[in-house]
Amino acid sequence: MKKVLVEILSAVILLALLVSCASFGFANVELTNQGAVPITELYLGNAEAVEKTGTRRVGPDYWGTNLLETALEQGDSIIFQTLPGMFDIKIVDRKGNEKVLDDVAVSKDQTVAIECAGISACTLK
Repeated sequence: MKKVLVEILSAVILLALLVSCASFGFANVELTNQGAVPITELYLGNAEAVEKTGTRRVGPDYWGTNLLETALEQGDSIIFQTLPGMFDIKIVDRKGNEKVLDDVAVSKDQTVAIECAGISACTLK
């Protein structure tokens, strides 16, 4: 009897978590490479957490893992989903050049478009 109650309670908790996660909504971020040099790395850092601690972009722990599985060649784009928030976005090309877009607001049910016509010319659209 106790085992059945535990299983029912577990199922109710799981269902509640699924419903609450579905209500969050996601935001889309789209990156398009219009430049001749392939983009090889893309990182998101939580700008809100950084503001609270007063530390800016410290090491790989801040940036996390590269979100690109393959390089974005000229004309390629990628769309990925994230929870809404304020992010710093780091883009790196094949030559190792970096561009950081600071404090990009990503809202629920919105697409943030980033276009790069060369690494130094990455802008929000």
